[in-house]
Amino acid sequence: MKYFIAYRHTGENPERLDALLTPIKQAFERRGDEIYCTFFNDTSFRARGLGPHEIMYEAFQKIEEMGRLFVLLDSVDKSEGMLMEIGYCIAKKIPITIAYNRAITDSYVPHMVSSTIAYSGIDELVASIDRMVA
Repeated sequence: MKYFIAYRHTGENPERLDALLTPIKQAFERRGDEIYCTFFNDTSFRARGLGPHEIMYEAFQKIEEMGRLFVLLDSVDKSEGMLMEIGYCIAKKIPITIAYNRAITDSYVPHMVSSTIAYSGIDELVASIDRMVA
């Protein structure tokens, strides 16, 4: 399977994101899945001088290519980009899985899709990815 991984980027600590996204990426790769995550292309975006509009356009193209969206909801803070990616997938009928931290209790996002993973820590989330049905 192929997955585009969406996450909250703006305002997040890059070290914290790396500590979350790298194990997620590795879990999917162990399953033999292909993933695309803009976090791992940040240097390329900066080198090409891409702004938010260009990055979102590229993200939409990649979502189409990957065919599935995996959303990491690990913050109560809203993410405009992540919400646009989710809305794009809903409109295009692209399958979405939302992985949400159990500490987040006031978000409607997990209720927007039929496939969710609730987790309390990264180890539990990785174990859940390992068990996901292809």
